[in-house]
Amino acid sequence: MSQIIRRPRGGDRSDTTEPEPSRDAVFTVLSNQRRRFALSYLLEQDEPVGIKELSKQVAAMENDVPVEDVTHKQRKRVYIALHQNHLAQLEDLGFIDCGRSREAIGPTDRASRLEPFLDPSVRDVGPTPAAEAGITTVGALLVSLAWFDVYPFALLPDLAYAAGIVIALVVVTGVRLYRARVARSGSDS
Repeated sequence: MSQIIRRPRGGDRSDTTEPEPSRDAVFTVLSNQRRRFALSYLLEQDEPVGIKELSKQVAAMENDVPVEDVTHKQRKRVYIALHQNHLAQLEDLGFIDCGRSREAIGPTDRASRLEPFLDPSVRDVGPTPAAEAGITTVGALLVSLAWFDVYPFALLPDLAYAAGIVIALVVVTGVRLYRARVARSGSDS
């Protein structure tokens, strides 16, 4: 099995001779979920991994199943895409090192700079700001219709609609805070 020499990750960046990745390189890498999953997994490992292991892990993430439940078809689809496209692209952009046989794939120091964007604790922590904006917009419309005595909205007092909006926003914010706390405590362990 061919081994690669991993570039050091973390530490003091002032002694790093490698230039910062360009914005285009960062956007290219982050624009594809499969590349994000691959980098995320590679950054969690202490040693380089082979393409078979990486493809199985990425397939599990994509299908939201345990690794042991990944089917041959799911793994093969990811394997082919990684082999033919994503690994070469990540290597060309300087985010991974991998041997010709793709049996020793590891992240570079440049990849570790993307960790804040790959951290699962900041992903999917609850309702989005769009949900909050939607609640606010619909609530403002309801209050306006009640204020102008438009039937059937005039049947309830304006204050009832305002209270409903506040309660909905409190619930959405509470869910977001709870999920963020659970995600943080899960990533700390």
